[in-house]
Amino acid sequence: MFAARGAHTNPAFTGPGKTPMAPRNYPFLLAPSSGIVPPNSDRYLAMTPCPCGSTKAFSTCCEPFLTLKDKPKSVRQLVRARFCAYKLGAGTWRDFLLRTWHPAAHPRINMADLTNDAYVTWKDLEILDAQQKGDKGGVDFKATYATRDGDTKVHHERALFVRVKGVWYYVEGAVRTEAA
Repeated sequence: MFAARGAHTNPAFTGPGKTPMAPRNYPFLLAPSSGIVPPNSDRYLAMTPCPCGSTKAFSTCCEPFLTLKDKPKSVRQLVRARFCAYKLGAGTWRDFLLRTWHPAAHPRINMADLTNDAYVTWKDLEILDAQQKGDKGGVDFKATYATRDGDTKVHHERALFVRVKGVWYYVEGAVRTEAA
């Protein structure tokens, strides 16, 4: 009824010359001194490269901003964090996105844009130019995305930002959609 302790009954793990081992091709990370981290866990995401495209781990790049534990110190960081929010699921990170829009822009926010996860899959971010002077800033960027129909497009935006009491806010942007 039950196999003896330590015995393996799965044929993939037993037989002449076979030693018990984990299944192959299982995506996981080995966390130092804490074992295997499953791919659907928050720890796995925190240890992976940041979705914004930087070389940093998500946990030290955009995650502190998305979880509201820290505030972006530059317009470049805010654009990267907002891109991450959209790429990881704008519906999931709605609070972060709303908090980073300037309050004067709130009446223009289309809530459908914050829950468009079923229609658009964000791919890559390229920051072409970022400038800050005092409490104003601008970022020219391209964000590649795929539509539900499989078309790949580029969202090209020149975004304007303002800093109020040490917090950067997205004000507005001039947007062009381009073919990829």
